[in-house]
This record gives sequence, C-alpha cells and structure tokens, in this order.
Amino acid sequence: MKSLLNFAKFLNSVEKYGPMAFSLILTLASILFICNDFIRSIAIRALEFDVLSLIITIESILFGFILTVLALIMQLKNNKALEAIRSANRYTDLIKFNKSAAYSCFFTILFTFILILLSSRVFYSIFYLGFILVWEYTFLMSLFTNLRFMMIFFQIAQKD
Repeated sequence: MKSLLNFAKFLNSVEKYGPMAFSLILTLASILFICNDFIRSIAIRALEFDVLSLIITIESILFGFILTVLALIMQLKNNKALEAIRSANRYTDLIKFNKSAAYSCFFTILFTFILILLSSRVFYSIFYLGFILVWEYTFLMSLFTNLRFMMIFFQIAQKD
C-alpha cells in the first residue's frame, strides 16, 4: 500500500513538473547536438520565416483554445466531472495547469516575434544563440503544458 502511495506521489510530481523538466532536458540536449553540422543545418532551416510564422499561428490558436476552456470551466457549476475534480481537491491544479499553458503560449508567441525580428538581421552572436535557447525552452514548455492540460481536459470531457 505504501509503495502505491509513493507511486501516486511520483505521478503527481511528474504531472506538475514534467513539462518544465522535459523542456529543460531537451533544450540542454540541443546544446550538445548543435555541434553536429547536419543538425545545425536543420536548425537553421527551422528558424526560417515561414516556420516561425506557422509557430505563431499555431500558438495563437492554442492560446485562444486555452482561454476559451478557462472561461467554460469557470462558468460550469453543475458539471459532474468538475464536481469530481473539486471533491478530489484537483480543481486548483486544473486552473494552475491552464494558467501555465496560457502563459507559455503567450511567451512563445512573444519570443517568436522577437526571433523573427532578430533573424532578419542575422545576429550570430552569443546573445542570439542564447536567445534561441530561451525561445526553444519556452516553445517546448508550451507544447508540454498544452499537452498536459488537453489530456486532463479530454478526461473531463469523457466523464461528462
């Protein structure tokens, strides 16, 4: 029984800190792989204007979806699934996960705009490379936080 409780605590920690940890691990791994010429050429092509504008479009749609879901959650009072979440003391976690997904979308959009402005001037300095790493972290964080929230949201939708 005790090992089951420890496993539940571990899963709860992964749910809370997983997006941050996975984003950090992948960003640090990209530093190691950027030394490879083939991977560097792929990374340079990925930072072209078309790809970055597509990322802005997708992140903007996700941002709108996340805020719409938040408005719906706040308005639903007599929903069976939300009542179950409230009784399990997970409602605040749901709102926190929504907030972190919204913030990560917002910052990814902001940093992608800045990256488009910087890439037009071709700064290949340490500042530019550092900013790319920050952008990569926020982009990955956005992917993982949105995935986490959507998985929870779909579980709610299935219960209702």
